[in-house]
Amino acid sequence: MLGVSVGITAGDLLTSVIGVGVWQLAVIVGLAMAAAVSLGAGLLLLSEAGVSATLVATLQGTTAGFPPARLLDVLLGGVEPVRASARHGRRGGAVRPGPPPPARSARRVPRYRPPTGSDRR
Repeated sequence: MLGVSVGITAGDLLTSVIGVGVWQLAVIVGLAMAAAVSLGAGLLLLSEAGVSATLVATLQGTTAGFPPARLLDVLLGGVEPVRASARHGRRGGAVRPGPPPPARSARRVPRYRPPTGSDRR
């Protein structure tokens, strides 16, 4: 989430300042990745920042200037999965929609065993 936020912020700010083009794309991605490195980024955070900056610089919307709604979307989109996983805990997979499975009966029913030679009368 942090890498995407860095990439989108850098991409939005820099495209409003220097515009869009081939050399601008190289500058935007380079500065976004440099910002991620300055935050002590690992490889995942570094690549997230670069890819997000690339998407923002190449798929620019029709709005002019810095749209804070895009950054807000990123932050909310990253916080919601964290909140949901903290709420539901780790169940070894995805949370299934719908009601929970029925509870098992507390009383165990013995399995049928056919009589053997010693059990016959």
